[in-house]
Amino acid sequence: MTAKKPIILHIYPDFGQMGGIERYLLQTCAATDATQAWQTVVICNRGGTLHKQLAAQKTTVYGIKSFSCFKNANLRWLDAFSMIQILRLIRVIQPNLIHLHIGGLETAIYPAVLKRPTLLTLHGYGTLYSMAGVQNRLKRLIKHALRLGFNLAARQMHGITCVSQAEKSRLLAEGYLPQRPQAQVIPNGLNLEAWQAQLDTQQKKTPSAEAPPYPGMHHYQPGEPIIVWLGRLDAVKQPEHFIQIARQLSQDFPKAWWVLAGDGDLFNAIASSVVLEPIPRLLCVGHQPAASVLAHATCLLHTPSAEGFGLSVLEAMASGVPVISYAVGGVPELLAHFSECLSPPNDPLALAERLRRFMHLLQTNPDAKIRLSQALLTRANTNYSEAQMMQTLLACYQRLLYPQALTPPG
Repeated sequence: MTAKKPIILHIYPDFGQMGGIERYLLQTCAATDATQAWQTVVICNRGGTLHKQLAAQKTTVYGIKSFSCFKNANLRWLDAFSMIQILRLIRVIQPNLIHLHIGGLETAIYPAVLKRPTLLTLHGYGTLYSMAGVQNRLKRLIKHALRLGFNLAARQMHGITCVSQAEKSRLLAEGYLPQRPQAQVIPNGLNLEAWQAQLDTQQKKTPSAEAPPYPGMHHYQPGEPIIVWLGRLDAVKQPEHFIQIARQLSQDFPKAWWVLAGDGDLFNAIASSVVLEPIPRLLCVGHQPAASVLAHATCLLHTPSAEGFGLSVLEAMASGVPVISYAVGGVPELLAHFSECLSPPNDPLALAERLRRFMHLLQTNPDAKIRLSQALLTRANTNYSEAQMMQTLLACYQRLLYPQALTPPG
């Protein structure tokens, strides 16, 4: 008789758009199921892109309905309607272990009520609770209360993971996390063979004036530089900085294309601003698969005010695409030894100057760009494989599920 596989339940009331966390979940579920020693199940918002893509890859997924007024992470703990749906589904699914993603005060209910091992992974959006830069006294009081509650909720967890050392250090220093349970750093990784296959598929489509790499590229000529932005269009990712830099540098580099790829709450505002004040050769292409965005990119411009890890940065590295980024969160860990790729946080003028230097290098010394691309690709292959990430994550699952067992499954 075949033993029943342990069920790992991922809970992520997602934002409705695809970003790094959603891509992480798709990848992690597929890799966990591939071991054939575990079964993954996901609860996320019904009808969103994540829900559809999980179903397409044959991951068991349950959808919940949540109200848009609770999309702000500071308010999610008030969303009793979503929590009731999740608790009902948990009683149906009967998971062996619960893996929470992001979360806030509401996360405390799962280990306290359900008496199951619970793991919390923080992907960087804990910054939404931060008091950094908050001057209003009432807002500081609210943030302080939320931070204390976040700390108390974290104490209920059986395990906590962070996606970078920088994220762990910041959360501890600002009082989000307790010293126990001790948070473990598990960086994201890529299935590099699968990623390369996706790139190869896209790169076989040789760009031409008649078939440009992105829709709307009228009068495109092969070889013209393409600077891309990739991510969720929200306040933390600061896509408006990309627009500002494109506006600033478009006259200096008239043959360059500027491609903003992603969707989110700011999409309409960004698209409207570009319509009202057009920028030559700037395109807002909406959500596109990351490989299709990066396959023909010259450079990724990364502009967040905070970043737990930076999956789009890793995807660019694994594509051999140079990155110019603010030095925030886990990005400097990814780009260790590549100081020429980093710029002071939240300074679009400095970031524009860093990009300007790269563009001049591209024109005067193309071999240097090739060497940089190869070095970034080597670092991604050596340090950030899916196999490394999954080995550590599955060991964490085993430790939480079978703390006394001598022979865990698999």
